[in-house]
Amino acid sequence: MSERDVQESFSRMNMYDDTANNRAAQRAESSTGRRSPGNEQPGPSGTQNYQGSEQHTPEGTITLEKTTSILKRDMMYQTQTFVERPGVVGKLGEKTKLVTNYITFKTNAQPIRLYQYNIQVLTGTREEKKRSRCTARFWECVQEYRHFFPNNITDILYNGVNMLWVKEQLKVTSGDVQLKLHHDDGRDAKTTIHIKFASTIEFSENATLEADRDLFVTIADAIVSQRSRCPIEGGDGLLFTAHENGMYSSHFRDPHNIVKLKIELGKTLEAWTGLHFAAKLQLQMGPCANIDLCHTVFMIPEYSLIRMMLDIAAGRKISDEEYENEERRLQNYGISEGNKKDMKTILHNKTICINYGNGRAFKFKGISDGSADQTFFTFEGREMSIAQYFQSKGINLRFPHFPCIIGPQFRGQESPSLFPLEFVTTAKQVQKHFGRLPDHQLAPMIRGTAYPPCDRFRIVKTLAIDGLPDQVPPLIENDPWMRNFDLEIGKEFIHVDATILPPPTLRYGNLKFFDEYHHGVWLPVVEDEGFKKVLTARCTTTHREKKIIPAIITIENPRLNPQNVAFDHGSIQCLMETVSRFGQPVYRNRYNQPATYFVGAYHQGRNRIEELRNMLVEIKTRIENDRELSADGSLPVPLVLFIFAYRSTTIRTRTLNVMGDYGIIKQLCDGEVGINCQGILRKNLATISGNPNRCSTAHNMAMKILSKIGTTHYMIESGGKHKNWTKLTNPKEPTLVLGIDVTHPSDIDNRMGGKYACSIAAVVGNIDVSISKFGESVRIQERGLERIVKMDQVIEERIKEFIEYAGIRPAHIVIYRDGVSETEFKRILYEERTAIERVCKSLDKDYEPTFTYIVVSKRHHTRFCALRESDTEGKAYNIKPGTLVESQITTKKYFDFYLASQFGPLGTTRPTHYYVLADSWKPSNAFWQTITYALTYAYVRTCKSISIPAPVMYAHLCAKRARDRFMAYFDIAEQRGIHVNMLDFEDYMRVLTSLKPHDNLKKRGMLYC
Repeated sequence: MSERDVQESFSRMNMYDDTANNRAAQRAESSTGRRSPGNEQPGPSGTQNYQGSEQHTPEGTITLEKTTSILKRDMMYQTQTFVERPGVVGKLGEKTKLVTNYITFKTNAQPIRLYQYNIQVLTGTREEKKRSRCTARFWECVQEYRHFFPNNITDILYNGVNMLWVKEQLKVTSGDVQLKLHHDDGRDAKTTIHIKFASTIEFSENATLEADRDLFVTIADAIVSQRSRCPIEGGDGLLFTAHENGMYSSHFRDPHNIVKLKIELGKTLEAWTGLHFAAKLQLQMGPCANIDLCHTVFMIPEYSLIRMMLDIAAGRKISDEEYENEERRLQNYGISEGNKKDMKTILHNKTICINYGNGRAFKFKGISDGSADQTFFTFEGREMSIAQYFQSKGINLRFPHFPCIIGPQFRGQESPSLFPLEFVTTAKQVQKHFGRLPDHQLAPMIRGTAYPPCDRFRIVKTLAIDGLPDQVPPLIENDPWMRNFDLEIGKEFIHVDATILPPPTLRYGNLKFFDEYHHGVWLPVVEDEGFKKVLTARCTTTHREKKIIPAIITIENPRLNPQNVAFDHGSIQCLMETVSRFGQPVYRNRYNQPATYFVGAYHQGRNRIEELRNMLVEIKTRIENDRELSADGSLPVPLVLFIFAYRSTTIRTRTLNVMGDYGIIKQLCDGEVGINCQGILRKNLATISGNPNRCSTAHNMAMKILSKIGTTHYMIESGGKHKNWTKLTNPKEPTLVLGIDVTHPSDIDNRMGGKYACSIAAVVGNIDVSISKFGESVRIQERGLERIVKMDQVIEERIKEFIEYAGIRPAHIVIYRDGVSETEFKRILYEERTAIERVCKSLDKDYEPTFTYIVVSKRHHTRFCALRESDTEGKAYNIKPGTLVESQITTKKYFDFYLASQFGPLGTTRPTHYYVLADSWKPSNAFWQTITYALTYAYVRTCKSISIPAPVMYAHLCAKRARDRFMAYFDIAEQRGIHVNMLDFEDYMRVLTSLKPHDNLKKRGMLYC
């Protein structure tokens, strides 16, 4: 990559993004909608303050978002078309029938005229973004100004953010409605609802234009969910909590008491089960609705903070009887600093309220250092404690020795208000919990929400259609909004045709494995010697057999005092024996037992990063200079096993304000020193024992190690019964398969901003004809940007590395793309296809490989349930791996299909949705379905078929590892006294270069595995 190209890429990332104007134009387009001919009604030039009567005022104008002109070349992607569906899979595979969580719906044949308005909700001068707050403010506005809106409440449709549709035109076409509402901190704050006429539209399922079809789906979703969102008469908004596309209620329960729909997680958190609803218009069998379960964590409303503290101390939610007993004991005990810290973490950014007076609500600010009886202030000229103040009001505190909650600081006060802990509860309104749950809370949530298919479908039908035998109505039955808009929804789930595809054959050494019974799981080591031979264990340049030389470095917990991490050397020996039984030679002692070459320890509070680097350099140098290791003619390959005493994730380390050891290790090993490494938690290492043939942890670790050092354990057979795979891996017309993914910064990184708030794009591509080894390319780009900046250079790297390794140019290029939404299909496809065309022409003007582009999507709520037990696998009775659905619920617009390729031991299997957007190769009808399924068996980190093709999973791992290294680069630079400015081109180049694999490792293996 030339400096000029990188500088251009850098400037586009940091200074200007030419898609910003296009995105602005699209937002403006979608917000105004489409007008029916002859119905244009421009609003007045000014706004209108509406306080119960019509008053035209010249002050104030509604400023629309300014959009710049869009160049024609930037709109060229709109003219492209997608590949047509070639037809369904024919006689291949076993045919069956499934039930899916779709039901039919239809509207009146006559279109309904609606008036569309843009809505903006302001609290003071701040625009509200949260759907829950916007919805609450809007319906309060409707209640207070009923004569401004239609008389029939079911004539009103609000999407919860920025759009309003009504059957009757409002009394004014444009204007402001201003009213005062109760603010969270108890003050009166002016809430302004801006309403501006946009267009007149026709609500009909017979829409022909794409924009009209999208609008129909949006309105249909609003109709179905409106009753659950509306809190006034005619609606049930008080029973439901809306979040994203789900409707939740604490009253939901399973009438058969088979499963719990509300799971207590402890520390005032509960996991609620909700219902997801989405209208699907352009399906092969006509308009349908997708209904599914969804789960979100909420804080228990109106929960005493005293009880919260007891829950924290107990590590669970205590019973009412326990609470009464413990409450009496608390009068003699204080609150520990650890419990205070946990409470601060739980209440961070949450709304709480006091349970006396007007029940003032406010944002949690913190906990006071002193107790209520030791915290003093001046009141009416004399100094008194918080406890004495309440005593003067006739209230004796039960817990005067407890600290106080810090409240808001009101006008005229010298310091913030303080409220005794016993008078404070969580807020009345339901609050969603944001952030990752700790393991002890995540585990029960996963167990409690992993419903088998039969239970899942039964619960969906009960909640959505039949209804519970209490006050909670079903979601889509007896709905006044649906009746008013002539929207009729079916009562039974749809049955669809399915095919169970045959799996590929795997080649192990001299033998083969075929997943005949569609288990999706197999043993990596068996007694037959033929399976113990690896396919490639030699260096590609020297052709010498590799031999692993293991070294060990223990990583101590930085939050604890330095201490040696004890581990069992027998577990290391068992692990290395497993690697040996896989067919990879390892270093052995004079007793012919797997041995360790070096042992060291690191603690970031005791050792500097340079000491760790020097230790790695010493290991590498000693192994390279030890002639005894290569006396047998083998090539010694250093491998450092890092044994972690704690889980070093990026998010945790940022939260705890310590450096991320994991990222630092990967940056030093992969980028600076050039030595293979593998990490393992000490508690996981302790599980490695016994027979190496039967230890699953040892198997998984061994496969990771083999993939990192470039040893191929197994691959998909070419030339056998799988004719499509044989065609894909034809050495005369080889195929380059690319996997693309982009990882975006976490919420913590976004709050920190600056260098941490960048996205990392990763592109992996096979470098061999057999599609078993994948190289990598990484890019740093603007936060949230899904398209890859300077895609040309990335594609050129992948093609050139393929040519260098395979010795031939790829005749076919296939892209599996993750992370692209349907609204971005045309733009992303156009940019990445033209990038490939430009690169190919630059290599040779006559070089024109075929191009196939497949989008991989897991973000959907489609589920399947088998009708026959013979079509299921495992105790959960999930559908078998290889189950393909390509009709009925697939789209008319795309060549798409659903494929479940993984074994689902728990819960309901989520199939992957694939869109084949472009295909100039045009092989057989079943080609891409069977190839996609085969690629799920090519993931070398495990002996299981996975849910997505291996190249996409590799891209995900590569992007994640690059992000860890990217974050670690700044920690290393800071300790070395180097200032890094990402806005400086030279610094940017150094960071980007540091993410590339070291020359010693580049051609050795897949480091991201």
